[in-house]
Amino acid sequence: RPMLAIAAAGFAVNLFNLWLLHRDRKGSLNVRSAYLHILSDSLGSVAVIVAALMINLTGRVFYDAAGSLLISGLILVSSTRLFMKTLGVLMESSPSHIATDEVRACLGGLEGVLDVHDLHVWSLTSGYELLTAHLVVRDLGGSQALLAASRTGTAAKSWSKGTRFRLALNGPASMRPRLP
Repeated sequence: RPMLAIAAAGFAVNLFNLWLLHRDRKGSLNVRSAYLHILSDSLGSVAVIVAALMINLTGRVFYDAAGSLLISGLILVSSTRLFMKTLGVLMESSPSHIATDEVRACLGGLEGVLDVHDLHVWSLTSGYELLTAHLVVRDLGGSQALLAASRTGTAAKSWSKGTRFRLALNGPASMRPRLP
């Protein structure tokens, strides 16, 4: 009976904590990690509650071990997913929710842009993506307007919080000015 009471109290506390973190669980890897930890604790409490009820009904302690194995499997799956997302940020890989072909098409469709190359999109931290690209243009006359349109276009699509574009003139490499 104490097993059931303690598990029920733990479950109630975990539900309250899940409610507190639910809104922000997708914004930050830290909050997501805390949310998943509390969720696994909640599932553990449910397993203990079910095991306690089954042990009280049948007298078999097997249910305690079965619940533990089930929860261990769920924790393994969720922690592996979180680890892979964290590894993606640490390795500065391309975020899965940003299609670089779509970014290239958007930038290439801007007036005056002839080509887009050296396009890189990566996550600096969870929810903070960076984007850099070289834009080949006909002339540098409207470069400030073009850069502003590039930044506005990528921000409007929520592709990136930080952008850096380098403009290059179309023509032989020896004729192109070096731009900072």
